[in-house]
Amino acid sequence: MLRNYSLDSLLAFEAIGRLHSFSKAASELGLSQPTISYRVSKLETTMHTVLFERGSGSVRMTPSGQRLYAKIQPVLDSLSKALESEVNTTRVEQISLTSSPAFASIWLLPRLHDFQDTYPDIEVSIVATDRVLDLTHEVDLAIRPNTHSRTRSGPNMMIVPLFSDQQFAVCSPSILPQHDTGEDPSTILNRLTKPVLLHDEFTTGWQNYLTDIGYDASELKNGPIFSNADLTLRAAVSGMGVTLTRSSYAEEYFRSGALVKLPLPEVKAEFDNVLLCRKATYAHKPVRRFVDWLQRMTANSVG
Repeated sequence: MLRNYSLDSLLAFEAIGRLHSFSKAASELGLSQPTISYRVSKLETTMHTVLFERGSGSVRMTPSGQRLYAKIQPVLDSLSKALESEVNTTRVEQISLTSSPAFASIWLLPRLHDFQDTYPDIEVSIVATDRVLDLTHEVDLAIRPNTHSRTRSGPNMMIVPLFSDQQFAVCSPSILPQHDTGEDPSTILNRLTKPVLLHDEFTTGWQNYLTDIGYDASELKNGPIFSNADLTLRAAVSGMGVTLTRSSYAEEYFRSGALVKLPLPEVKAEFDNVLLCRKATYAHKPVRRFVDWLQRMTANSVG
């Protein structure tokens, strides 16, 4: 019966018969020569026959060995192909990406399902951190501000522009008062139910913005400072106050109605996000697919 025969012994027999050598078969299977000899001897004992003529420097199959080889070799080959086919079917390519926590949570995550639906065989690992990770050893791709010192171009680096963002003030509709279309913008912030300025880690953002639009902010109160833009926007959604945001970050909030834009001037954002990738890394197909997808998504975004 089949259970009386060891698969290890059959594999050893097939390798010796194909390679005409005990030592070569042992090397291919990662075994010692005594081990592979033992397995074949065990098979011969089970079958009550001799499968190989062992001579000095040569190995020949006996007639019994030739008949067995002709029968099992196609079966083992078919089994090998079936297993390899299954491995190829379930193989998952992996790529890694780093970005700021704000970009990852506000912009990337709501869209990532589209990439996974399009390329289910590519697994994306996202490291959301403000720490600068190394593109040679730690991650494949990075999304960083174009003002960052580590975004300088070089012969081995690709820099892909993503957005050209505008910056403006937003708040929850619950604290935005009714106003006339001809109302002087200089009074709008002061008339908010909660005229509190919410800050992210760029604490000079409000000061620069108000200076740019010529707004007298002497009566405005400074609110909490949050560690990233995602937390600041969540605070604004809760009605805590008003914050500055980028056009690429505001899209989902506007669509849901959680935030509204104040009728104040827009200004150019202080930085744009760019994608960084080593040229050698871009040569890998999964990385190219993600970069192409990201460019399509950013082209269709508000930003």
